[in-house]
Amino acid sequence: RTAGSPAAYALPLSARTTERLQEKAVDFLAFLGQSHPPDIGDIAYTLQLGRDAMEERVCFVSTSLEHLANQLRTWLAGETGSAGIYRGDTGSADSGEDMSETLDRWIDSGALPELAKAWVCGADVDWQRLHRTATPQRISLPTYPFAKEHYWIEKQSSSGPADGAFDEVGSLQWIEDILAQVESDRIEEQHAVALLK
Repeated sequence: RTAGSPAAYALPLSARTTERLQEKAVDFLAFLGQSHPPDIGDIAYTLQLGRDAMEERVCFVSTSLEHLANQLRTWLAGETGSAGIYRGDTGSADSGEDMSETLDRWIDSGALPELAKAWVCGADVDWQRLHRTATPQRISLPTYPFAKEHYWIEKQSSSGPADGAFDEVGSLQWIEDILAQVESDRIEEQHAVALLK
């Protein structure tokens, strides 16, 4: 950031597949269109620290919500090479001590484009270090866009629960715990379905 230039923010998005990543971008674009969207700093902070980084990644370096919305539209339209939009292959990141030192240097200097390029290629960026002077708030953002697949859960027999089964309250809590893990991307959807069965 040069003197007099607007502050910039790194906004990383990731998903397990390209299709889910595109859906996530669509959801974010709709989210930004609400009448009172949150502060861009809070959005960036939540995306950086409140989401697990998955295989498919895109990162936007934006100066405002309007700028971010335009970048999302550009990326969704398939336009590549636009300024501030970074997409990469997570298997291509450098590793080792040299890369770690380079990341530290970029974090210390606030080199967001370089950090974004490294992150989309699979680097483990310590985003928290960008917020040493002020800590934004974590906020509620659109959840992970799971594939629209239907699964049937068979009803238990009327003879009653099997030995060791949860009581009704315990079962509901257990289901809520699994859904919370799915929403925060700690377990995959198919694994959650298998647990619920």
